[in-house]
Amino acid sequence: MWYLWGENLSRKPFKVIGINTDTKQEVVIFNDKVLGSELNDADAHTPSTMEFPTAGIWNLDAYVGEELFGNIVVELNKFTLLALTSALVKCRADNTAHF
Repeated sequence: MWYLWGENLSRKPFKVIGINTDTKQEVVIFNDKVLGSELNDADAHTPSTMEFPTAGIWNLDAYVGEELFGNIVVELNKFTLLALTSALVKCRADNTAHF
């Protein structure tokens, strides 16, 4: 689940682009979703399932529309690749993220 804070976010397109910091491989991690309305004190939200092709350190760029909204870095091993789908990710307009 992604939670976002900011103005006029609901019903806008949301996508996440991942870049592996070692290989520089760039993949679309999450796409084709429209942000939902307020939920749990957030201004917008969307449930997600994210798939990564490999373990490693991934830089995740979150976009609302075509504009970069925020960035988080995650380190994945073979175990976290399976567990990440149940993580709560909170992004704020000040580019901080919380799991």
